[in-house]
Amino acid sequence: MRNFIPYEYLNPIQTIFFRYYDSGNCIVSTPTSSGKTGIIYISFYKNYLKNKEFKFIYTAPTKALIEEKYKEFSIYFNELFKDNKKYVDIKTGDYFTKKVEKESILITTTFDSLAIALRNNLEWTQNRNLIIIDEVHSFINNMGKFIPEILAISLEKEIPLILLSATLPIINDLKDYIKSSLNIISNFRPVKLHKYYLHLNQNTIEKSFLNKMKELKITKLQDIYILYVLKEAYNRA
Repeated sequence: MRNFIPYEYLNPIQTIFFRYYDSGNCIVSTPTSSGKTGIIYISFYKNYLKNKEFKFIYTAPTKALIEEKYKEFSIYFNELFKDNKKYVDIKTGDYFTKKVEKESILITTTFDSLAIALRNNLEWTQNRNLIIIDEVHSFINNMGKFIPEILAISLEKEIPLILLSATLPIINDLKDYIKSSLNIISNFRPVKLHKYYLHLNQNTIEKSFLNKMKELKITKLQDIYILYVLKEAYNRA
């Protein structure tokens, strides 16, 4: 196992998954920084032991996250198998005309690219033994609008699903819908959370929040996105 898992020890969430996950659908809903990436390595390890032809898909909402994970997983598989074969491929809107290597063990892709591929039964989605959907809490905002389609088609094709999420209000509905055999729902957080409070109203959101963002050295692009989320949250409240 140590060759497959790039950590010296498993944390409590990862230990539960390692002990109790065998196959089928699963939901892991725990806070950010609770070790959900480790679930991906463990799921590969457990499946690969049973099936050396095992192939899976990792999907997340943004191109930035997919690019990051593509690089991380490429290094992982090259170090694991000690050769120059291409074990990981990528598919996002930036690679629209790119041919995906269907023999790759892992294909990393955005929600929209995966939904379109599943809808059209593209070759690189066929004969996949597992789909891991990260950031499932995106379900409740615009970034997650493709998740229902991915879930529906995956269930129809009987492709096992592992859903990774931060805390999510509709978690009970999701686990009932996918009929998950294992649900790990926890508030465990190994990294200390620093909290601060700002009194916001419709007129002061921008001034107060942007001043705080300058202190934290947040980029302008992140400013715009976070402000959008805040204003939407304020309007809903």
